Amino acid sequence: MNLRAIITDDEELARQNLKIQLQKVDAEIEIVGEATNGKEMLLLIDALKPDVVFLDIQMPVMTGFEAAEALLLRADDDAVSLPELIFTTAYDQYALKAFEVNAAHYLLKPITKERLKVAVGRVRERLALHAATVAADDNAHPVEPSVLKPNEAELERLMQYLRDVNHIQTEPKLSGLACKVRGKLTVIKLEEINHITADEKVNFVHTDAGEFITDYTLDDLERRLDASMFMRIHRSHLVNIKKVKTLVPWFGGKFKVILDDVRQTELSLSRFRLDEMRKRLLW
Repeated sequence: MNLRAIITDDEELARQNLKIQLQKVDAEIEIVGEATNGKEMLLLIDALKPDVVFLDIQMPVMTGFEAAEALLLRADDDAVSLPELIFTTAYDQYALKAFEVNAAHYLLKPITKERLKVAVGRVRERLALHAATVAADDNAHPVEPSVLKPNEAELERLMQYLRDVNHIQTEPKLSGLACKVRGKLTVIKLEEINHITADEKVNFVHTDAGEFITDYTLDDLERRLDASMFMRIHRSHLVNIKKVKTLVPWFGGKFKVILDDVRQTELSLSRFRLDEMRKRLLW
């Protein structure tokens, strides 16, 4: 089976070396695209629909951690098929150990032929399992829960690790949020913000006084806002934890977040954020 792959690394030499090694390890791997940072990678994934992405960690614009979390958030949409991720890293032993505990694919630089072969083999196994699961669903045969749990468990553990790592920030935190009001910029106090929502290409900051437009992306705000005060609950929603009133069960095992604002706003909660939200609310 041919594997469509994207290589993401800000170093051209690293990308070229990996391409050469992949050709030696597996002749059925097709490199369909290359990216130099996480944002480019996400665009290529949308356009090319690869089976696997080789992803460096330390890159400009958007790191591998940030890109991986953005990608995994798309799992909220059951119609979205995510590519497998293989991290390529020269990271320290702490990060390496964390990846091992979280059962994620990783390759420590310099990448050896033997470890690359093992990683590609694991991807093929996971893709075969996914194909078998889809086929079983199409034939109306129930799939044993034990078949599905490993992959979902890995996603959950990886999401938690990505959140932990992303909380180690180098950018200065925001003390207020600049928003557009009648063509002028005004600063909204953080404690006045109920939630922030991405609606296509526009990001709205919601307060009891109204909604305002900000030029910051949700990814930017997740990095720059105080993590003890704000939480990303969905790919489209960032909420002020102090404004959360309760959680309500929804269809398909999902939950909605009810805010204690003037509108009693209801927001979708990613299933990968449920455990963290429960901890925040001391459930």
